Amino acid sequence: MQKTKYFVKVDGKEFNAEIEANANEITILNELYQVEKIKELAPGVASFKVNDKIVTVEVKASENGIVKIIMDGFTFETEVLDERILLLQSISQKGQSTHRGNVKIKAPMPGLVVKVLATEGDTIDKGTKVVIIEAMKMENVLASPAAGIVQKVYVNEGQTVEKDAILVEIEPR
Repeated sequence: MQKTKYFVKVDGKEFNAEIEANANEITILNELYQVEKIKELAPGVASFKVNDKIVTVEVKASENGIVKIIMDGFTFETEVLDERILLLQSISQKGQSTHRGNVKIKAPMPGLVVKVLATEGDTIDKGTKVVIIEAMKMENVLASPAAGIVQKVYVNEGQTVEKDAILVEIEPR
């Protein structure tokens, strides 16, 4: 079976995780966990059986990509990126660390603009999701590589774009 690798930050600490497709197995820091969803208690709240222990998990997503997970009374701030998202971010940020002036977020591949999350004049943080593009039947979320003010949104929802098309321009702060 195919495993998907994830890069996870929990309360500022980074580590890798793997989830096997169509299985209830998660590997974190080389330790295998058997995970089974037992019951959804409310939207965003569910109970799980993890290696024979029952836990209750509440998930609260925020706009900046940070997800708060409340598990058995403990709160963790997490950010989870899969290999595909990391690749897309590195492509869209390529060469921008030495760039002076406005940051231009470009389409990493041809696709369809599914959602525009940024509006001209918005003040955004680094990592804020700005555009979602569908390519090869997968949605790709593009995030801002820098904090700043959205100067220009070049695309509309439903528009097709070519590789390297400028989607959003941000004035760094």
